[in-house]
Amino acid sequence: MTAPFLIVFRISLRFSLFLGLFLRAWHYFRTLSVWQDEAALIHNVLQLKSSEMFGPLLLDQAAPPLFLLLIRTVVHSFGDSVLVLRLVPFISACMAMILFTDLCRRSLRVEAARIAVLLFAVSDSLLWHASELKPYSSDVLMAVLVPWLVMRTNRFSISHSAGVGILLAPLCIWFSFPACFVFGGWLVALLPRFLSSSACARDRVAYLGFVLSVSISFILLALGPIHEQRTGELVDYWKSAFPDWQKPWFVPLWILLQTAEVIRYAIMPWGNFLAPLFAVGAWQLWRRDAQFRTLFLAILMPMLAVLVASLLGKYPYSASRLEAFLIGTVCITMGVGFVAVLEWCAQARIRHGLAWFMVLWLVAPCGFAIYQLLVPTVRPASDDVAKYILQERKPGELVLSNHWDYLYYLRAIPPEEKHFWFGGRTGSWGTISGQRVWIIHTNSIRPTKCPVEVPREYTITREIHFTMTTCYLAER
Repeated sequence: MTAPFLIVFRISLRFSLFLGLFLRAWHYFRTLSVWQDEAALIHNVLQLKSSEMFGPLLLDQAAPPLFLLLIRTVVHSFGDSVLVLRLVPFISACMAMILFTDLCRRSLRVEAARIAVLLFAVSDSLLWHASELKPYSSDVLMAVLVPWLVMRTNRFSISHSAGVGILLAPLCIWFSFPACFVFGGWLVALLPRFLSSSACARDRVAYLGFVLSVSISFILLALGPIHEQRTGELVDYWKSAFPDWQKPWFVPLWILLQTAEVIRYAIMPWGNFLAPLFAVGAWQLWRRDAQFRTLFLAILMPMLAVLVASLLGKYPYSASRLEAFLIGTVCITMGVGFVAVLEWCAQARIRHGLAWFMVLWLVAPCGFAIYQLLVPTVRPASDDVAKYILQERKPGELVLSNHWDYLYYLRAIPPEEKHFWFGGRTGSWGTISGQRVWIIHTNSIRPTKCPVEVPREYTITREIHFTMTTCYLAER
């Protein structure tokens, strides 16, 4: 056994678990300002009625209805501060970390479990989603909860396991859009037992009931909220995540490249270079005993389903937050692949250098997580800008802004005293009256002059610079 092999496996599951929880808490409690899409979803939570969350959302947003209703309930109970708004994603991220650790401990060899849990703990994408009001942490929780239930109920009868799924499917699928893929993996994992001669009539009826529960829940969701929330802007935004069928000969290569990108998104910053280990891990899960094959079906089938949906133009397949729920799949499969290849390396001294290379590549996501911990994320200082405006502005003065962030941060200002423009457009906002007008312009490139054409009777008298934002005061 090589030295790198020993170094990797000295990291205990408990250490990785506490590391993951600490990193998630750190990013949550440092309370970065809300960002563009997050602010848009917050606007939906604060402005829409409960019944309206089952229909089209404002500002081309999409989110599961039960997720929005839960956020709305928390906000009505504890207020609308940033920490409260992000509480459900943060708790979801921590629960996913705990369940993932237990899943790996119960289902994998200890060496593979240690690698998988460490990768999951330091995944920068998971840390990012744990501290934002978006449904991606909840998606990850669902994607971990279902395989955990599959393995915990694997020794139960089919009727008992399917009974649990029948009860959970409607709630989970309406709480998380990707849960339909995850429950599909549960159905596939149960299928060999359903087809076996040992299955009794009650087991078969329960399984078919499970199929109906998943199917009906998904169909109602697809015909209702998903259809209502599907807008032209969203379709155009995700167009690059679908294959180009005008060049069918390129599709196989597209599948390989996109899969490598999904792995990179899970294991930042260079996980895509370890994509061959993913293939090794998948093969190892399939070729081992029935327990590993059940885990293989439970975690890999959702990934395959997403790929098929993307080939049909129905769901993106790329290195994006919509694939965040596949990070657990990637970590488990990579952990198994690491062990298989490292054991192969240990059999010959000539492969010692390859083992070191793999271990150093495993350290990269840990270093990236530490870097993100120490170096603040560059983000528009929308909270500081809003604080300044609210302190300096007098009642009745108009505020103009080009960013969704201020839909949240300036929510205390009456609607008639603020105006927003998006998409880089400038021009007329109607009649501007009053002695003073505040203009907030957010952009990664600081403009040399005010990008807004104010009426001729106004003059820019003040220009205040913040991170990625400039605030102007125009006075008559």
